[in-house]
Amino acid sequence: MNMCAPPDRLTSVGDIPQIMSLNTERSLTILNWDGESDKPTGLQTIVTVEEDKPKNRFNDGKADPSGKVWAGTLGGEISPGVFEQKVAAFYSFKNPRSPVKHLSNVSLSNGLTWTRDLKTLYYIDTLKGQIEAFDNDPKTEKISNGRVIVDFKEKGILGNPDGLTIDTEGKLWVANFNGSQILRVDPTTGSVLRTLQIPANKVTCAVFGGANLDELYVTTANIRDTPEERGKFPLGGTTFRVTGLGVKGYAGDKAVLDLE
Repeated sequence: MNMCAPPDRLTSVGDIPQIMSLNTERSLTILNWDGESDKPTGLQTIVTVEEDKPKNRFNDGKADPSGKVWAGTLGGEISPGVFEQKVAAFYSFKNPRSPVKHLSNVSLSNGLTWTRDLKTLYYIDTLKGQIEAFDNDPKTEKISNGRVIVDFKEKGILGNPDGLTIDTEGKLWVANFNGSQILRVDPTTGSVLRTLQIPANKVTCAVFGGANLDELYVTTANIRDTPEERGKFPLGGTTFRVTGLGVKGYAGDKAVLDLE
C-alpha cells in the first residue's frame, strides 16, 4: 500500500476538453479546461435541483457506462456531522436540463455503480447502512425492484457504507466510513469476500487505476476527527494505492451530456 497526493476530482464530458462539476449550490455545471491552465473558462450552470431545499447539496455522482450522469443529494447539516434525513433525492441527467428523479426520501446519497450491461444499479444511501440493488432499464430511464444486498448492522460491519465501485468479476468494493476498511462483496449472495484494512478511520471511496486497472486508489477523510482519532489515525485524509489484489476494475466512464 502506498500513499499519494489526492488527485483532482474531475469528470470529462465526451471527447471535448470540458469538466462537469456538482457544486454545493445543488447545481450541475460545466467548464472548459485543458488540464494544465490555472484559468478554466466557459463556466456554465446547466441545472439546479431542489431549489426549495437550500440547505441540501450534491454528494456523489458519476457517469454510467453509457455516459449518462447520475447524482444524489444529502440533507442539510443540523449540527456537526448530523444531517436532516429523508429530504434528499437521487437523479439522472441524460438531458441535464431535465433531470429525472429516481428516488425521494433519501438522507445521504452516496456510492453508486453498475453492471457493464447496465441492467443493475448498485446504490448506497449511507444513513440506511445498506447496499441496495435496482433493476435498471436504460430505454425507459427507470429503476425498479429495489432490494437490500448487504445490511451493515445485520452483518455487524463497522462503520457506514460510503463510496462504491465494481470489478471485472462483478464484485463490489465498498468504503467503510468510520470503519477503517474496504470490503469486497458478492452482490449475488451478500457475502463479504475480502476485507482491506486501511490506516485511516474515515474511508470514503475506492476506484481502480494504474496501467492495467489492477490497482485500487482509496480516498480517506479526517473531517471532525477527535484528537484521539488523529493520534490513532494520523494518515486520515490521505489517498492510498493498494496493489497486488489479483483483480481488475474499469476505467471511469466519460459523461455524455445532451446540451442542445
